[in-house]
Amino acid sequence: MFLVLLLRGIVNRSRDVKLRSWLLGKHRRRTLQRPLPP
Repeated sequence: MFLVLLLRGIVNRSRDVKLRSWLLGKHRRRTLQRPLPP
């Protein structure tokens, strides 16, 4: 039973990380639309 909860937590965490990185990427793209100085 504990293993199932652990696996479920890991899956949820990875899904959260993917969602967060996707949202961050969207936000970053929106903010980085002006050209950055080299």
